[in-house]
Amino acid sequence: ERSRGLGDVYKRQAQEEALRRQREAAMLPKQPPRLPSHSALPQIESFGGEAYRPDSVAIVSNKVGKELVLAKNTNWDPKTDSVRHQYPNGFDFQFGITESTQTKRLIADQGEDKTAIQLTGGVEATQIQDVIGNPAVNKRTVKGYQPYVMQLTFNLDRVKDIKVRQAITYAVNSKSLIAGEGGAYGGDVAPNYFAPTLPGYEASYDPYGRLKAPQGNIAKAKEILKTVPAAEKKVVFAYANSENGQKRKVAIEDALTKVGFNVVSKEIDAASYYEQIGKLDNPYDMYISGWGQDWPSPGTVITPVYDGAQVADGSPNYSHVKDPKVDALIKKALAEDPTAAAKTWKEAQHYLLEKVIPAAPLWYTKQFQLSGSSIGGARYGSVSSLIDINRLYVQS
Repeated sequence: ERSRGLGDVYKRQAQEEALRRQREAAMLPKQPPRLPSHSALPQIESFGGEAYRPDSVAIVSNKVGKELVLAKNTNWDPKTDSVRHQYPNGFDFQFGITESTQTKRLIADQGEDKTAIQLTGGVEATQIQDVIGNPAVNKRTVKGYQPYVMQLTFNLDRVKDIKVRQAITYAVNSKSLIAGEGGAYGGDVAPNYFAPTLPGYEASYDPYGRLKAPQGNIAKAKEILKTVPAAEKKVVFAYANSENGQKRKVAIEDALTKVGFNVVSKEIDAASYYEQIGKLDNPYDMYISGWGQDWPSPGTVITPVYDGAQVADGSPNYSHVKDPKVDALIKKALAEDPTAAAKTWKEAQHYLLEKVIPAAPLWYTKQFQLSGSSIGGARYGSVSSLIDINRLYVQS
């Protein structure tokens, strides 16, 4: 039973990785889907044998990286699918539109944008006041916590001096980074690796004083760096060439330069950001990454992100942690009942954050999305942490 459970964990990890790559702000922002009317439906083929059950929608057209059009699938049987519905006639997913443009169009609420939503993007930070300050627009928003913890991840194959990692962890400015995400609507200061949505979350566990000094502890960072050789104060920071990526670059450079680091920033195409930092031989010292639980268990955070067995190309162990004690704690927790495992996961987090420091926790993410005035059923989805598209319909 345990082996099958672990296999499920790794399967869900792959699913989580795919979802997060779409959602994380460093990726290309997505254009809201429209809900059009379609008549022609494509022929659907079964590849699943007797267990195959058709989707509620079918592909009409797919222009990779530009547009995906779906329509109702006449082969779908609601009796075999209690989760999804066929409320809209179809979906028109459009890609490559910035969050800034998405927000402006949804605020204006004209034409086809009345039947649009933000699928994976959110209200652009500089326009949040325009949204919350207009009651007619604000009532079309969906808000909620996400399960993601954003952190400045260290490539341990390159940043080997723990003093460097300690100094950076004290120096980073969570307050500035959160401001770029939309302030209180975009996130909260993260003092550790466990999100508020995760069982075992410790609100007061703050070994680096992040809650008391969200702008960073400059004096403490400088003190630690006194004995660090000048050559190790040069760090290469990778960032995505997206709107949010540019803001994060400025915040990281400003905070680390103040304490004496020489930050060399390297731009990465947003579309391949996680692919590039996911390479074991990547040429970067640090990069911002995020991860959230697959289901309410610390095992879906500690295991995929910090298990030494997960160090491989494309793995979410972006820091390349290979620590015997961490691996032993993971193995122990996976074999325990939930109550005992909770204590073991807690020990693992404390050890990682205080003795290994594979990453500096930055902020807990929040979702703040907007939909058009003709959209009905828009609500926060607890599984996706986004607008739940399974409940959407067009209001007459």
